[in-house]
Amino acid sequence: MAQESPTSLSKRHTNLSIDPSAAKPGGTKQNTSFNADQLAECKELFEIFDKNNDDYIDKSEFVPMMRALGLNLSKQELDMFFARMDDSGDGLIEFPELVQFLEGISRPLSAEEELAEAFDFFEPRVIEIERNVEASVIDPKSLYKIFMDMGEDISEQECADMIEAATGGKEVIDFKTFQRFCKSTKRPRPAASADA
Repeated sequence: MAQESPTSLSKRHTNLSIDPSAAKPGGTKQNTSFNADQLAECKELFEIFDKNNDDYIDKSEFVPMMRALGLNLSKQELDMFFARMDDSGDGLIEFPELVQFLEGISRPLSAEEELAEAFDFFEPRVIEIERNVEASVIDPKSLYKIFMDMGEDISEQECADMIEAATGGKEVIDFKTFQRFCKSTKRPRPAASADA
């Protein structure tokens, strides 16, 4: 099979409508929703980037593959995508895992799913909020980690202060609060002054 350059491959795969925020972790393996042509393209993509022909994509092969798909991701995002694709947890992406991932990122997302993906980006931790009731929350440590990954110079205490100020005194941000933060509210625009 002739090797194609990543540029032409990227152009050919634009019909997958890739949305990185839609990637779903693991889950049950099921029959593919891709048609035969899409599966053939997935197989070709897999074979092009499986440089050592071992039927696996390792981390060193994964980064160029994501770039060829037009995904210029940060190291954190690359690590997250790789971990989500690697259902077996063996540090290698198998062809069925690639297909499952591409199906997940090529389908449209509901607003609720988008919010859940955005919330998960903060790597929330699970805490017990009531007896036998657990919830995922963004705490100062998770917020601090995100800011550090973005290169921001901020302390964990400043993150705690930000959460407290934004939530009216709470120490963590639960999903319901996160949803309220993300819902857009239409605010009236100030009227332009006649002097301007």
